[in-house]
Amino acid sequence: MLIPRFSLRWLLGLITLSAGVSVVLAQAVRGQSWAIGVAAALLCLVVLALLQAGTFLVAWFAAQAESAVVRRTASVVPGSSPGECPFQELTPTPPMNDGPPAMTG
Repeated sequence: MLIPRFSLRWLLGLITLSAGVSVVLAQAVRGQSWAIGVAAALLCLVVLALLQAGTFLVAWFAAQAESAVVRRTASVVPGSSPGECPFQELTPTPPMNDGPPAMTG
């Protein structure tokens, strides 16, 4: 979907929120102490959001690198398919029960 669907209500809410933030920032520039505190809190929220996004990207990259290593290792290990984990033999698998659950009463 190239053009996202925005409702008029959503856009009016965004404009109102932006206007409120602009008023608070303008008051902070004028030296109002309450506005400086609110601006600092907003800045902290933005910094925290950026740190969360950065942490997610680092974890995602590590997961991609780990899966690439597992795929490469699995293709090197004889007797394993390319998508199979070579350490799968070390983890015990529970027995399959094809019947219905036991009746307890």
